Amino acid sequence: MATKSFRDWLSERGRNQPIEKARSAYINSILFKSRSYPPFYPRVQAKQDFDEAFATMLDEFAETLDKRLSKRSEVPQPSDGKKGSGTDSGKNQDQSDKDQSTSKSGGGAKPFTTSNPQEKDGNTIVAKKDKPAPYNNKVEYGNLALRTVFVRMPKNPDLVMKTDTEREISSDATLWGIVRPSRVMNISKENLKEFEEADPGTPWLGFLRIGRRVGLEEDRIALIQIVQSISPGLKFVVPVKELIAGDPWHQYWLNRKFAAKAEPKIKTWNGWNLDALKKEKTLRLTDTGSFYGFFMVKAIDSDPNHYINFRCASLNQYANAVFSDVVPDVPTAKMSREQLMAFRNLTEAARGGFSPRMKEIEQHFPDIKLRRAALEVETASKKLPLSWAKAVVDTINKF
Repeated sequence: MATKSFRDWLSERGRNQPIEKARSAYINSILFKSRSYPPFYPRVQAKQDFDEAFATMLDEFAETLDKRLSKRSEVPQPSDGKKGSGTDSGKNQDQSDKDQSTSKSGGGAKPFTTSNPQEKDGNTIVAKKDKPAPYNNKVEYGNLALRTVFVRMPKNPDLVMKTDTEREISSDATLWGIVRPSRVMNISKENLKEFEEADPGTPWLGFLRIGRRVGLEEDRIALIQIVQSISPGLKFVVPVKELIAGDPWHQYWLNRKFAAKAEPKIKTWNGWNLDALKKEKTLRLTDTGSFYGFFMVKAIDSDPNHYINFRCASLNQYANAVFSDVVPDVPTAKMSREQLMAFRNLTEAARGGFSPRMKEIEQHFPDIKLRRAALEVETASKKLPLSWAKAVVDTINKF
């Protein structure tokens, strides 16, 4: 049975209630009433999706409200109720205003206008600034002509620029095992300042630290500019000479730079502390799934749209993987059929957020070391999930 819409419920049950109380009652008694939630869509996921949809609705209304408030009425209003409101009255009022302006500023003085006239509204000229295009759910967003900057640079296995730019990223709203964005996504003031002062058309490496995996309540974007040489005072830059052809640049930057200057507030990286990362020779910061990655070219002056490419295999496959603390330290190629079945059950439990079947693990992997590791990395997506891509575009375009 389909969920009753708010308007239908309001006409039947909530007409005599204050609107705020009616909304609350609808949410609690209709949307999240006692019902059986299937394993593939638990109640906690429904609540998260509701919070995200509600926030999106408020954002859209706020934008609409700003537009309506900024639009001046096209019908001139009389100064008082005694004067007529016809065409002659409007002309007389305009002439009176004009005479007053001339008498105060001297003969021949021009009426005040804004310095950048682009949109005329009544007698006032209002400057209009182009806005970036809304995100269209594509793998590549914005001004696609800017991506030629990367064509002239060393080849990068993380950067794929295909001709199928019409392809959209699938929704992750009902997918299990995908880490969810925090309520807040930011860029540091220092980083934002360098980005704003950089030349148009410059290439950047985008990093997105996942707040839920580092114990923080915000997701943080870092934009690292690719430069020929480092100018004095610049912090968020990487020389192009350090980017080796055939190597993933995001992986290089994270493992060499971010690990050396870890943020003090972060105690663990998705279950690993910094000491463990330094001691474990086969484990890198990029393997913890704490970051998403993307590529970017800053917009040019005549076009407000940046170019953003949401593919980055070396970071995104680990970020889109699932993790467990009891992964048997043995290659799957050497597992027996019974061990593979137990390993598959472990993966499904990790993806669904359930406790692992420890008796089954101990039975089929006796005397084998259990460790924390990522699962299904090879088959995980190389792209940002749609919810994350939308948040990145919204965050970058608001500055």
